[in-house]
Amino acid sequence: MSAHLLSKSEELAEVEPTSNHTDSLAHWSLLPLEEAAITGDEIAFLVAKRKINWQDESAEHFVQAVHWALMAGAFMAARQLSAEGAKKYPEHIELQKLAHLLAPPKVSISKRPPDPGLRANR
Repeated sequence: MSAHLLSKSEELAEVEPTSNHTDSLAHWSLLPLEEAAITGDEIAFLVAKRKINWQDESAEHFVQAVHWALMAGAFMAARQLSAEGAKKYPEHIELQKLAHLLAPPKVSISKRPPDPGLRANR
C-alpha cells in the first residue's frame, strides 16, 4: 500500500460517526445498511441504499452510512454518500472531511520546462 493511501486510511479511521448505536437503531430505514455492513455484503448494502430517501436523512446518518459503506466494501457508495452529505450539510465538519478523503484523486500537470540542472537518468 502506498504511503498516500495509508495516510488516507489512517485519516478515515480518525473520523468516527457521531451518532451512537441506539440512535442508528431508532431510524428504521438505515437498519438494512447496518446489517449489510456487519455481514460485509456489498450488494445488500447497495440495494438498501437505493431504497432510502436521502433527502430526509440527518448529517449524522450520512456519516454513519459512509462508515457502513466502507465496512461493506461499497467504496464508490461511500464516496457518493460523503459527497452528497457534504453538499447537503456544508457546515458539518465530519462530512466535509469524509468527502475530501474519499474524493477521486486530483491530477495536475505541470507545463514548466525541465530543470536544466538535473541530468537525465542513464
